[in-house]
Amino acid sequence: MLRQTRAASRSPASSGRSRNANFRNNGECDVRVYQASGMISVQAECSLDAALLLLIERAHEQGLDWEAVALDVVEGRVRFEPLAKRPPR
Repeated sequence: MLRQTRAASRSPASSGRSRNANFRNNGECDVRVYQASGMISVQAECSLDAALLLLIERAHEQGLDWEAVALDVVEGRVRFEPLAKRPPR
């Protein structure tokens, strides 16, 4: 699943602009995405797979790279509420 997500994130359709000009697209991004997924999993009380999907969904909604959202999560600018408390869509 993660490989599919990485490939999808690099497609032209999902190439939003990062808000952080110093954000580098290298191995450091992968580490932040994994770290953010773990943090989201705890915050949203969900599996790691679901957390990664939440991260990607948030990035899509905001028109950002999912790596930029991961950085926001790791640096504490973005939090996720538990899935059980979310209103149905």
